[in-house]
Amino acid sequence: MSSKNKLLKHVAIIMDGNGRWAKERFLPRVLGHKAGVAPVRECIKEALKVNLPILTLFMFSTENWSRPVGEVNAIFNLLRATLKDEITILHKQNVRVTFIGNIPALPEDIKQLIHESELLTKDNVLMNLNLALSYGGRWDIVNVVKNALLDKELIKDELDEASLDKYFNLLSIPDVDLLIRTGKQKRISNFSLWQIAYAEILFSDELWPDFSADSFQEAVDFYHNTDRRFGKINDI
Repeated sequence: MSSKNKLLKHVAIIMDGNGRWAKERFLPRVLGHKAGVAPVRECIKEALKVNLPILTLFMFSTENWSRPVGEVNAIFNLLRATLKDEITILHKQNVRVTFIGNIPALPEDIKQLIHESELLTKDNVLMNLNLALSYGGRWDIVNVVKNALLDKELIKDELDEASLDKYFNLLSIPDVDLLIRTGKQKRISNFSLWQIAYAEILFSDELWPDFSADSFQEAVDFYHNTDRRFGKINDI
């Protein structure tokens, strides 16, 4: 098996289960979201330990806008506080932070925080942390089509997978090698449909606030024990 196929370059996580974690403890859902901040820190710390180049976290989907207004506002308030607290730390860790999704749909002050975060960390090279906000895989594909149609240099007869890549939010970034989904659900919830085409997928029964550094390492071990064939047959 080619070592190239086993090199872990890009991990993405669908962080699910905050609400159920809170419900099991008879707590408001917002406290579940607050409890979900610590695992984010742990995963970033572990990703840096294993020299992971790219970590993508699915934080708020296009479908999440349909949740009760109070919960959406609570999530955004938590995001505001977390960005203000964590970005300086990430910058000191040499982590570049980028945001993907329908950013114009977000509140103005959050858009400003995003701009400041990306500007502050743009030259960092140890790891690229992608935060998906107001993001959906189908939205991304529709956006790709719109951008491609606006590109006057695009030659339709020469259109292929490689030429489409540059129109995606995750432009110039390797496809996802390992997708982790917590929360006991076995679905991908409209996340990064193009980039996870050949990702190894680990469905974890842990609710996101319970996901730990050990959980992340177990997922990495799971990846390294898989047989990555990309539709081919490996030599025996």
